[in-house]
Amino acid sequence: MDPSSKITSFKPDLVILDLFQDYLRPLALSRLIRSLLPSTGLIASSCNPDISQIFKKLGFDDYLSKPFDIDHLINLVNSY
Repeated sequence: MDPSSKITSFKPDLVILDLFQDYLRPLALSRLIRSLLPSTGLIASSCNPDISQIFKKLGFDDYLSKPFDIDHLINLVNSY
Protein backbone atom coordinates (compact mmCIF):
# COMPACT_ATOMS: atom_id res chain seq x y z
CA MET A 1 0.00 0.00 0.00
CA ASP A 2 1.29 3.43 -0.94
CA PRO A 3 0.18 5.85 1.81
CA SER A 4 1.05 8.88 -0.36
CA SER A 5 -1.59 8.08 -2.97
CA LYS A 6 -4.21 7.25 -0.33
CA ILE A 7 -3.58 10.49 1.55
CA THR A 8 -3.58 12.74 -1.51
CA SER A 9 -6.61 11.09 -3.12
CA PHE A 10 -8.73 11.28 0.03
CA LYS A 11 -7.46 14.66 1.31
CA PRO A 12 -8.63 14.30 4.92
CA ASP A 13 -9.22 17.26 7.21
CA LEU A 14 -8.03 15.23 10.17
CA VAL A 15 -5.94 12.08 10.72
CA ILE A 16 -5.86 10.16 14.00
CA LEU A 17 -2.86 7.86 14.18
CA ASP A 18 -2.29 5.21 16.79
CA LEU A 19 1.22 5.31 18.22
CA PHE A 20 2.75 1.87 18.41
CA GLN A 21 5.62 0.71 20.57
CA ASP A 22 7.89 1.72 17.70
CA TYR A 23 7.61 5.50 17.20
CA LEU A 24 9.46 5.49 13.87
CA ARG A 25 6.44 4.47 11.80
CA PRO A 26 4.05 7.15 13.18
CA LEU A 27 6.85 9.72 13.00
CA ALA A 28 7.43 8.89 9.33
CA LEU A 29 3.68 8.96 8.63
CA SER A 30 3.18 12.29 10.38
CA ARG A 31 6.05 13.80 8.35
CA LEU A 32 4.62 12.36 5.13
CA ILE A 33 1.16 13.75 5.86
CA ARG A 34 2.62 17.16 6.78
CA SER A 35 4.59 17.28 3.55
CA LEU A 36 1.63 16.30 1.35
CA LEU A 37 -1.20 18.09 3.18
CA PRO A 38 0.23 20.67 5.58
CA SER A 39 -3.17 21.92 6.75
CA THR A 40 -4.45 18.47 7.74
CA GLY A 41 -4.84 18.04 11.49
CA LEU A 42 -2.85 15.24 13.11
CA ILE A 43 -3.88 13.63 16.38
CA ALA A 44 -1.82 10.96 18.12
CA SER A 45 -3.70 8.25 19.96
CA SER A 46 -1.93 6.10 22.55
CA CYS A 47 -2.16 4.33 25.87
CA ASN A 48 1.43 5.44 26.56
CA PRO A 49 1.37 7.53 29.75
CA ASP A 50 3.98 9.89 28.23
CA ILE A 51 1.82 10.82 25.22
CA SER A 52 1.20 14.32 26.58
CA GLN A 53 4.96 14.98 26.56
CA ILE A 54 5.86 13.41 23.21
CA PHE A 55 3.04 14.12 20.74
CA LYS A 56 4.48 17.51 19.67
CA LYS A 57 7.97 16.05 19.23
CA LEU A 58 6.49 13.49 16.83
CA GLY A 59 4.81 16.19 14.73
CA PHE A 60 1.23 15.89 15.96
CA ASP A 61 -1.13 18.76 16.75
CA ASP A 62 -2.87 17.09 19.68
CA TYR A 63 -3.29 13.74 21.36
CA LEU A 64 -5.97 11.37 22.56
CA SER A 65 -5.12 9.19 25.54
CA LYS A 66 -6.51 5.66 25.72
CA PRO A 67 -8.92 4.75 27.04
CA PHE A 68 -10.42 7.96 25.75
CA ASP A 69 -13.49 9.87 26.72
CA ILE A 70 -15.91 9.95 23.78
CA ASP A 71 -16.79 13.58 24.49
CA HIS A 72 -13.12 14.52 24.26
CA LEU A 73 -12.85 12.68 20.92
CA ILE A 74 -15.93 14.49 19.58
CA ASN A 75 -14.53 17.85 20.69
CA LEU A 76 -11.18 17.15 19.01
CA VAL A 77 -12.84 16.09 15.76
CA ASN A 78 -15.18 19.08 15.79
CA SER A 79 -12.23 21.44 16.20
CA TYR A 80 -11.11 20.45 12.69
